[in-house]
Amino acid sequence: MGKSNNILSEPGLTNQLKKGTKIEGNLSSESDARIDGTIEGNVNVQGKVIIGETGKIIGDITCSVCEI
Repeated sequence: MGKSNNILSEPGLTNQLKKGTKIEGNLSSESDARIDGTIEGNVNVQGKVIIGETGKIIGDITCSVCEI
């Protein structure tokens, strides 16, 4: 099998918004994202979005997979 060029499967390429952090605006990313804080805006991620127990998104989510 050949080497995969999919950057979403490489370890360590997950953006993280920690608990107690708030973003007012849109989030765009080519890699995965884990949200444990709050985003007041739209989320557009080409990979997976994980919304943790303390995560909150006030807006629309566009992604390939969403885990809540």
